[in-house]
Amino acid sequence: MFTYLKARLVEFSKDQRGVTVIEYALMLFMIAVAVAATLTPIRSRVIAIFSTALSALT
Repeated sequence: MFTYLKARLVEFSKDQRGVTVIEYALMLFMIAVAVAATLTPIRSRVIAIFSTALSALT
């Protein structure tokens, strides 16, 4: 079983499609990290804005 998986992995790594898939996966990961890093500070500001608006309405 392990030999089969190793052979498939080696075959996949030599195939150009495998390289392309890995490149796209890395780009997607970097975009996800950038989005997560951006949304964290924005989340705090949005919560503060809505809290202020809610306080003004009550």
